[in-house]
Amino acid sequence: MYQGAPRELQRLSDTRWACRYQACKNIKDRLPAVLRVLHDTDVENRGERSVEARGLLAQLDLTFIGTLVIFSKVLGEAKFLADMLQSTSLDLAKAVDLVDFSISRHPPRPKK
Repeated sequence: MYQGAPRELQRLSDTRWACRYQACKNIKDRLPAVLRVLHDTDVENRGERSVEARGLLAQLDLTFIGTLVIFSKVLGEAKFLADMLQSTSLDLAKAVDLVDFSISRHPPRPKK
């Protein structure tokens, strides 16, 4: 169904942005395949597997997809920032500039 190497979901780490970003990216990139597998599992099986597949399908709505897209973007930026901050060639002044730039890309919303 997809070209390129197969992708697998990895066990999430509580502290690694890269793991969370990669998991979101994999689901986002392969969402049609995930939906198809869940649909096929629902149709071709009975009992618990079918119920679980149907339950997951019900949760993969427009809100989920929107949240997935937003999280992929935010976690991608957090991963980039974390990678840059771990660079051995980055000095303190560049690190401060990088963090300031990242923050400035997401100004706070005005309070209502």
